[in-house]
Amino acid sequence: MSKDEAALLCTALGSGDAAARHWTTFTSLFDFDDIWDDERYSLLPAVHVALEGIPGIVEAPRLAGIHRRTWFANQTGLAAAAQTVTLLADGGVPACLHGDLAIAATLCTDLGMRVTGGREILVAAEDAGAALQTLAANGWQRVGQAPLDRFVAHTDGALLTRDRQDRLRLVW
Repeated sequence: MSKDEAALLCTALGSGDAAARHWTTFTSLFDFDDIWDDERYSLLPAVHVALEGIPGIVEAPRLAGIHRRTWFANQTGLAAAAQTVTLLADGGVPACLHGDLAIAATLCTDLGMRVTGGREILVAAEDAGAALQTLAANGWQRVGQAPLDRFVAHTDGALLTRDRQDRLRLVW
């Protein structure tokens, strides 16, 4: 772990003056405007919470915006996931939320604290074919062209898209 990564992690996990000191160290080692990698970016909502209310944090408005954007993305992701789980249940396929969004929904008291990788739905392996067919009947398209029976037998999940912007990972 690099010094800037350690300082950022200590900021995210800290509070008060200690978090502010770690943030000062981080910003002296790394240009805040150059945070594009997922590892650093995913810590920024927690950094916002750790530094909230501390005067003199120049980046506070941007950190608040990242936190707000993360909260909104997780809220809309949960709503979309709930619709998908309901759609599958109505089609006779039991399903549940899975992955980062499930962790955020069950363990985080603040949905803005954790950047999630998107919507993942879990079904039993024996229900994978029925789940894919139910989703296909409702506008979802599987990424990839392998025949469905061979695809389900040799993989543990599928990426699906709808309307070019909506993405879902179905896991079994």
